[in-house]
Amino acid sequence: MDMMYLPILEATKDIEILNLTMKIICEAMLENIYNKQIKFSICGALNLLKDFEAIAEWIENNKEVPDAYREKLMNHEVLRYCEGVGKILLREPEEVISMFPSPTKAKRMAASTEEGNLS
Repeated sequence: MDMMYLPILEATKDIEILNLTMKIICEAMLENIYNKQIKFSICGALNLLKDFEAIAEWIENNKEVPDAYREKLMNHEVLRYCEGVGKILLREPEEVISMFPSPTKAKRMAASTEEGNLS
């Protein structure tokens, strides 16, 4: 993600372009999985879920992302969608999928909210 996204961050600080770019990258990953009908083991699905979570972590830790845009990009709907795909891949038949954020994401969201309140 960083190698694909960094040149765009360096070229523009327009939030709409950044949002659209992130959406295109994530949707391209999902489309590739779907079109190639890739099957995932539990380990593979966990790794895919970690890859999707790493996108938000990369945004959070990247100094190129303007502070004003960081929270919006980290909570973009496409990242929630990707997380949902990862959860679907991990579920057992008949298992209900939680719509709440993962503990890692919830912790990250709470920390960023606290930082915003301290400013």
